[in-house]
Amino acid sequence: MKLLFDENMPFSLANRLLSHDRSSATCLGWSGTKNGELLRRAEENGFDVLLTLDDNIPSEQNMTGRRISILILKPASQGKASVVTRRGVHRLTRTRDYRSSRA
Repeated sequence: MKLLFDENMPFSLANRLLSHDRSSATCLGWSGTKNGELLRRAEENGFDVLLTLDDNIPSEQNMTGRRISILILKPASQGKASVVTRRGVHRLTRTRDYRSSRA
């Protein structure tokens, strides 16, 4: 599975997902890219999942026909650092996976 970490995600979380091909919007030079364009670029580059802290994407973007899934992480407290703690991702209060309908 090919994972893309949004610029608002700590890339250190990727170290816990070693069995997956992963990159970040920042590493790819996509920092500051608007969500719609980020999704388009991610799909064009073969990413399967976008991991983000941005819970506005589902209300802002029409996911109909999209091939990429969006995994929105909601940490127990604010900020990137709260996603990766000594106890790992177990501190997340909820996770929402917005998937497009795949034909």
